[in-house]
Amino acid sequence: MDPGNSRRAQRKRLVGDQRADHERPAGQRCRARLFARTESQTSQRSAQFIKSWLRDVGVTANVKVVANDNLTETIGQGKYDMFIWGWVVEPDPDYQLSTFTCGQRSSKDGGQIFAGLSDSFYCNPAFDALYQRQAGEVDPAQRTATVNQMQQMLYDDAPYAVIYIADDLEAYSSRFTGFVPQPKGNGVLLFQYGTYSYRSIVPVEDPGGTASTGRGIRLWLTIAGLAIAVAVSVALVVRRSGRPAHKRR
Repeated sequence: MDPGNSRRAQRKRLVGDQRADHERPAGQRCRARLFARTESQTSQRSAQFIKSWLRDVGVTANVKVVANDNLTETIGQGKYDMFIWGWVVEPDPDYQLSTFTCGQRSSKDGGQIFAGLSDSFYCNPAFDALYQRQAGEVDPAQRTATVNQMQQMLYDDAPYAVIYIADDLEAYSSRFTGFVPQPKGNGVLLFQYGTYSYRSIVPVEDPGGTASTGRGIRLWLTIAGLAIAVAVSVALVVRRSGRPAHKRR
């Protein structure tokens, strides 16, 4: 079965059911709680778009804007219908994949609910089995195949509805070279997990064979140091309560 056709068919059925909602009494119409974040103007704007789109198919979305910490608690307790957030993904896929395993759902101890890493409450034993397999695979090609299978599973099951993928703008001086992308190929050059680029960057020599001035090098190292400090600070702030960086934008 073509996953794309299957997903389109599901959306058509869903829209058909929601349009029928117009004919229901006011007290029986479909309503949904949609959370956006005070720290993100983008999430607030997105919420208004989504609200209007749902209204077109007969669904009333009640938008509430809350702080990150409050939303974390709300999600952990499962007191939501929809929310807008995102992930910053690490170079190695293990951490992000772990957030979809069954054991990362919220748990209850006595009368208290503890939030796990999962904010979708997704649980698929077959996915868990693949997660354990990839964690022990040492051959890169085999692990890549397993991870791709897991990503296809998430695409088909759709625990998230992806709104957009954000690109980070990077700028650097042509007076320096040796930037190392992370991951290899089309990865980021500056704001990385680790110091790969910063340990490899060197001044570009001019035609006379001399490198950039020491002042320029010191300035660059200062900027690099600040960038690392900012990146570390962001990672610490965003990994709130054990959550990783794209919880987040």
